Amino acid sequence: MDNTIYKLTNKNGIEVELMAYGARIKSIKTPDKHGKIENVVLGYDTVPAYYKGDPFFGAICGRVANRIENARFVMDGKTYILDANNQNNHLHGGNTGFHVQNWEVDEIELPTADKAYRLSLKSEDGHEGYPGNLDVQIIYALTPQNELAIEYQATTDRLTPVNLTSHGYFNLNGTGNDNVLEHDLQINATHFTPLSSSYVPSGEIAPVDGRGMDFRTFKKIREALESKDEQIEFARGIDHNWVINKEMDQLGLAAILEEQISGRKMEVFTTKPGLQVYIAMHLPGEQKYGGVALEAQHFANSPNIPAFPSVFLKPEDTYRHTTVYKFGLI
Repeated sequence: MDNTIYKLTNKNGIEVELMAYGARIKSIKTPDKHGKIENVVLGYDTVPAYYKGDPFFGAICGRVANRIENARFVMDGKTYILDANNQNNHLHGGNTGFHVQNWEVDEIELPTADKAYRLSLKSEDGHEGYPGNLDVQIIYALTPQNELAIEYQATTDRLTPVNLTSHGYFNLNGTGNDNVLEHDLQINATHFTPLSSSYVPSGEIAPVDGRGMDFRTFKKIREALESKDEQIEFARGIDHNWVINKEMDQLGLAAILEEQISGRKMEVFTTKPGLQVYIAMHLPGEQKYGGVALEAQHFANSPNIPAFPSVFLKPEDTYRHTTVYKFGLI
């Protein structure tokens, strides 16, 4: 294993730490309104701790992020059986998905960034049940404008589903300083994809109007939890996908997260059609609700729902995806 910590820094006091294991973000250190610099991403103090800890903290998830119902999909008339690692469903690429792989890391130069790294991985045909050899590259770049840009690219030699995302848990208080229930969240979405009894989207695209799922204007996460929305009660929290109001494949605003005491703000931009919001209900004890994941991606269970935007990558095409986390003050 590569235990090296790779750092991105800019002149504004932003520092991002990366790891080869899972191509993950270990920390993002940003100043609050008083200039105090703190880490705003959940994680562990040392690299080896990640090998036994929460598998998704800060990681790149794939080959297909989120859930695939009954751990199977049909493509060109053939059924592909995947690892069922989330009850009966397949989650985030399976137990040996991209989040536990050791990626190759190279420092690169980009004209728009203060510093950048390219992380590369080869996913072999048949890995976790997926067809085709997939070559994946992730570029992390930190700009003078306090933007952490994540560029995803993948090519395949056979038709295969691909849906990549970054699974960082953000706490703008600074990690360890209370939970995220008092964070203010705005999501640029008029619709979301309700969950079925299998905890995957049913295929319906439903309006948020009049529901606890409505984040079109800023709302505290606690307020949504207390809304008695049937979807939130079913999930025992928030673990849902919103349909972002923007053109497909165009970079657009997905969400804004703010925390009043620290004065920190984070804007999320993406080229993907969906934003999965998850408030870490699974964390034990006082860590429960310790962070909120804002995962830009395709909708969950897309390989099984033809009405959703397609996640199938052809050999003649290139998978491309950009997500930008921009840090600032309210």
